[in-house]
Amino acid sequence: MSYYQSPFGQNTAGGPSSVPVQSSPFPGGAPQMAPPPQAGQQASGPYGAPPQMPGGQHPMAPPMGQPSVGPPPLPGQHMPGPPASYASTPTNAAPGQAFEYVAPGPALNQSAAMAHGGMVSHGGMAPGGGQVLETAECDPALNARPEFLRSSFSVMPASESTQVKAKLPIGFFCQPLAPTDSQVPVADVIHRCARCRTYLNPFAALNLQLRRWICNLCGHSNGIDVYEPPPEMTCGTVDFIATQDYMVRPPVPPVYVFCFEKSYTAVSTGLVRVAATAIKDTLPSLPERSQIALMTFDDKSHVLFPWHFLQSANGTEYVITDVDDPFLPKPMDSLLVNVYDDAVNATINNVLDSLAEMNPPSVATDCCCVTAAVKMANLVMRHLGGKLSIFSCTKPIELTPSKLKKEERAPDASSMIPPSSSVFKDMTSDLIAVQITVELFVATDNLHMDLASLAPLAKYTGGDMRYYPLFRESFRGEHLRQDIQHMLTRETGFEAVMKFRVSPGYQLKSYHGHLFQRTRDLLVAPNCTEDETFGCIVEVNKDFSGPQARSVCIQAALLYTSSAGERRIRVNTSQYPKSLDVEQVMASCDAQAAAIIMGKYAINESRNVSDARKYLLDTTQAALAGPNARLENLEALPGLVLGLLKSDVFSAAGDITRDARAYEAH
Repeated sequence: MSYYQSPFGQNTAGGPSSVPVQSSPFPGGAPQMAPPPQAGQQASGPYGAPPQMPGGQHPMAPPMGQPSVGPPPLPGQHMPGPPASYASTPTNAAPGQAFEYVAPGPALNQSAAMAHGGMVSHGGMAPGGGQVLETAECDPALNARPEFLRSSFSVMPASESTQVKAKLPIGFFCQPLAPTDSQVPVADVIHRCARCRTYLNPFAALNLQLRRWICNLCGHSNGIDVYEPPPEMTCGTVDFIATQDYMVRPPVPPVYVFCFEKSYTAVSTGLVRVAATAIKDTLPSLPERSQIALMTFDDKSHVLFPWHFLQSANGTEYVITDVDDPFLPKPMDSLLVNVYDDAVNATINNVLDSLAEMNPPSVATDCCCVTAAVKMANLVMRHLGGKLSIFSCTKPIELTPSKLKKEERAPDASSMIPPSSSVFKDMTSDLIAVQITVELFVATDNLHMDLASLAPLAKYTGGDMRYYPLFRESFRGEHLRQDIQHMLTRETGFEAVMKFRVSPGYQLKSYHGHLFQRTRDLLVAPNCTEDETFGCIVEVNKDFSGPQARSVCIQAALLYTSSAGERRIRVNTSQYPKSLDVEQVMASCDAQAAAIIMGKYAINESRNVSDARKYLLDTTQAALAGPNARLENLEALPGLVLGLLKSDVFSAAGDITRDARAYEAH
């Protein structure tokens, strides 16, 4: 019987599946190895016994179950032992705890793998062929909290045929910065898989004795230098303190630039007054180190209010009339000011109080130069990034060269409101590159704004668009004020990127949300707020033939900079069992999550309203056919889909305006 050295430091008997012993490079073959010494017998060999220590003692081997770290102790020297949790590692531990390591081998069956805490075993075959990776049992208590990560199924289809029979899409929603009553654990040290870059989570296999952990996504063995389970092994939601490796530049202060339309309609309806008052009342609640700037625009010019060059109580105004090629009259740093600077705090309040009365327009216009205003704001804040808030009420001049007409009705057979111009969508790439998010506040006076063309400016930069039709200060002023205050005071992560990871055998099909997809699995949101939700649709990968797991793990990681200037990583991980039984899969369906995924998919994939309605109806009828109609968890699905069909985005009524449909689809 031959022996070979295990990568984990123990001799393993050779067998049919053992690693073959390589041929010896020495002439005449390799020298014969002596058998292992018996208990109490001194080792012998061609090199003799091991050297003696001073005093005639031989070095003592460490006791079984503890690693040999460092040189042996000298006579009379006391070596401190590991913590108690290190020496008392349980052999049969629940998921998320330490356990005894079991080397992979062909004879390890499913029950043995589960008994050892979910170590990777290459025995068994998947239902569709290929090897199976035995993983830890799925404990819902270890999953990410539902307010952070939610799935349409709690039991996943194990094959493509099961997924087809289930009819409903497999989807996940992640709201990484969602408000929560409980505290999220914080970890100082980041442990990631060297192969697939998955973060250590409760469903990975951890061995404290050998200081190794097995990735539950790819099965790779990784080293770890800990004596007790780290915080990320106890909860599916955890915050990591990011190191310099996760920073392109040092954390920058939060920047807020406010652009007000100063047209006759904006002033007469009270849009400027309500917005300026709400911003003034909310400035004391902004994070420390926050910097702000104010801009106004109309159909011909822009006015900037820099704060470091004050010449009067109301500050200095710079009027830029070149809207085709705007430029900065002063350096970028001089146009932003710290909101907590006492020297300019009074001036900021005076400007906001008198903004509606300063240079009032006397002639009503039906268009404005929003595009030039965005370009000017980009020049002001591109060195730091931040949040750009635009308050507008007339149609951008780039979208119509002629006089605006009244709102036209959108028939049912019309398309899903495609933009009439791509000028604003083309601008988003430059804004994303410098970490700028756009927040749109559109308050119309019974005019068609073409929101379908404006919406990409907010959607692809991670912002929101808010719509106030027939706006008047007395009618919707309070609603606008509350939205502005919520936008400025909610938790926000700056310079954020998002990434989803899923177990082998499954693939990410599409993403949904206010984000920009930079690569196949990397999502960018310059500003990620507590209201931001990232969605993804997952499907069984029919072309996958590698090792498969008996459970499905999904991990969503958000890298962001907090308002306090701290770089963090919010990681949410959940694991779900798999099944070939369609009834078991459908019995675990979350009707509300499934309806949301169906609605998002219908908006993004349908060419017109009729196709979207047909998809929703056909999918619901197919999902409730047969025995599924008796499932209690699906009782709410017809009502939820009916609500979608009656909404403005899917309604077949002829009185739905194009702006209303575009706003609901946003």
